[in-house]
Amino acid sequence: MWLGLLGDVDYETQLYGLAVSGGIVSHTGVGGLTLGGGMGWISRKYGLSIDNLISAEVVTAEGKVITASSEENQDLFWGIRGGGGNYGIVTSFKFQCAEIGTEVYSGMIVKKFEDAKEYIQFHRDYVRNLPDEMTVWMVVRHAPPLPFLPSDIHGKMVVAVPFVWLGDQAKGEELIKPLREITESHGETFGKVLSVSNMSVDQNSFVIWCCGLMTMRASWYPQYCVQYSLTMYKYFYLQNIRYNFCSLAFNKVRLSHRISDR
Repeated sequence: MWLGLLGDVDYETQLYGLAVSGGIVSHTGVGGLTLGGGMGWISRKYGLSIDNLISAEVVTAEGKVITASSEENQDLFWGIRGGGGNYGIVTSFKFQCAEIGTEVYSGMIVKKFEDAKEYIQFHRDYVRNLPDEMTVWMVVRHAPPLPFLPSDIHGKMVVAVPFVWLGDQAKGEELIKPLREITESHGETFGKVLSVSNMSVDQNSFVIWCCGLMTMRASWYPQYCVQYSLTMYKYFYLQNIRYNFCSLAFNKVRLSHRISDR
């Protein structure tokens, strides 16, 4: 079975309540993501894609097909985990899956840009003490025309705060309470959602995530995906609106230290 994209892998693993750690959007290629490291929504709890790689089938420059793992060709296995495609062509991967269930508690809180300094200072300290089951990122960007945001905010700078919680919803609500209260918000949306989107709209997943409608692979309920992916296309591409954003995921620093200690 050909599973070249994360969306394909997600679809198959989620049938059993499983997921492969790494990646943000469904149309990311598994090969490039894994060979480059593989950061994603559940990486704080389960590590990078390369941390969960059990083995890989590699075609070398000499045309040989070999297996790289902790038991075979260990040097090559070390090299491909983060070294990209410089050591050969990987034709298959074997991953360790994480048991996350078929739903996760996730959402998006959109903060006022005027309060960015105060919020960023808070965010820096807030993520230091979060359990590994909680991932909270921060993106400074132009606000898209989402249904939970006032129309007069669309196109203006905001601080978007997406999160994913791998645990009981009540505990997740308790953890995000400080996020909601620290500064005023333009809008917010969150709840228990499917970890994988309807496959018929996966091609729009990246656009949807950029707008803040996200779950494990950046999707929301199918009716929103279809409607707002078209809106986003017109908003960002046809009108040629330029927008810059910077990802301020301070928890990545904590993640790198945690993995290095393994």
